[in-house]
Amino acid sequence: METDERARGTLRENIEAFSLFGQTRVHRRDATGLGAKPAADGPAFNIAFLDPPYAKGLGEKALRCLADGGWLAPDAIIVFERGVSEPDVQADGFEGLDVRDYGAARVHFLVHRP
Repeated sequence: METDERARGTLRENIEAFSLFGQTRVHRRDATGLGAKPAADGPAFNIAFLDPPYAKGLGEKALRCLADGGWLAPDAIIVFERGVSEPDVQADGFEGLDVRDYGAARVHFLVHRP
């Protein structure tokens, strides 16, 4: 969970911008333990942002849980932040599109290919 107030403000602004393109749902939960997506929760997500604690392997675990639980639509875009010194993301069912460094952060852009 983001604790920096400026970063939280930026997140709010981005969520509001996405809502202009249709339904936006935000889940502020541990993505490593979501389980199956409830049918009443609407369609699977087309985009997901992951910012797990660095160097703990939680991002790959979250990707697997999101995919296995039906949370991600085919061809969903995943924006996955991790430390710049960490290895590239390797996860079955996900293809790398781009990688960008921002200071100590490395942002991976992935597509879900079930």
